[in-house]
Amino acid sequence: MTLITPSVWWLLLIPLVLMIEWWRRSHAFSANVSWRNAELGMTWRLQLRRLVPLFRMLGFVALIVAIASPFDWKEVASVPAEGIALEIVVDRSGSMLADDYEQNGQRITRLAAVSNVAGRFIVGDEPAEGLGSDSIGLITFAAQAEVASPLTLDHEAVVAELDRTEPAADYREDGTAIGDGWALAIAELQRLEASVRDTQPENIQRESQPLTKVVVLLTDGEQNAGRLDPEKAAALARFYGVRTYVIGLEPRSIQADVARKRIQRERDRLSELASSTGGRFYTVSDLASLEQVYDEIDTLERTPVGEQHLRTRHHWAVSPFTAFDVDWPPILMMVIVFFGAETALRWTLLREAN
Repeated sequence: MTLITPSVWWLLLIPLVLMIEWWRRSHAFSANVSWRNAELGMTWRLQLRRLVPLFRMLGFVALIVAIASPFDWKEVASVPAEGIALEIVVDRSGSMLADDYEQNGQRITRLAAVSNVAGRFIVGDEPAEGLGSDSIGLITFAAQAEVASPLTLDHEAVVAELDRTEPAADYREDGTAIGDGWALAIAELQRLEASVRDTQPENIQRESQPLTKVVVLLTDGEQNAGRLDPEKAAALARFYGVRTYVIGLEPRSIQADVARKRIQRERDRLSELASSTGGRFYTVSDLASLEQVYDEIDTLERTPVGEQHLRTRHHWAVSPFTAFDVDWPPILMMVIVFFGAETALRWTLLREAN
């Protein structure tokens, strides 16, 4: 049995009811007729009269317990839990203008390639494909990170916003703030989790794995802007249970060995950080490998993470319940029975002429 804190105070009225009933009985008028006991005897009416105060007392006690609203939880369904909340984090720095990807024999920019593949990843090529009932959001970053699309079930809106994303053309906004974009995605996922928890109906309780939170971060460079480095963002991801997949676009247009080694060091660092969150790091160099990575992530995140148990609040006042291994009727029914029995006795068998 469970009681809500404000309602439990009603139970303090039970001792008051018992005290009032004791006071009534101790101050009731009585006459000493013991000398006639042998003559009168204990009739069945006198025996029934003893039940009247008992029924009245039990009726008031049951009414107080009903007002206190005791309840328990009853499982109503068990369903697979495989839905996720997913943030797509896309690098829109100036280097994403490089047109070193090909689609249908034509050169396209890195950002266009990302938009095409990520769009199919979100909504699929067919209506039945895509991420279904998952919440999807879009974060973009250059020198600063921003929410391009909040987490939503309207996946078409997210894809439309992704298609409208432009690389940073102004040097004042150009840069690669990987840590800021990653941390902003984590903050958005946490806000969604808090919102879901706060809006859950009181009479429904869910027992399941925590909300599955995933970040897919795509970049073609190394951290050179922003206030938060990737190590701190990864620590936040681990703390809040946000699995992160990082996709690194291979900058084939860079020929200098020094630049390639620097970028490789960044790749190694991001790979270690992604693995620490339970995710992975991928390096892609063309459209086909990018599509393959998104397909692999989709497969990994389609794996059921357990069962979700839905339980509903079962109020003892209006529903039968089990206590002390005995099945009891609803408490309000007990109230009706006790007060009804008292009234019936007073107005039928024990009714007195005025």
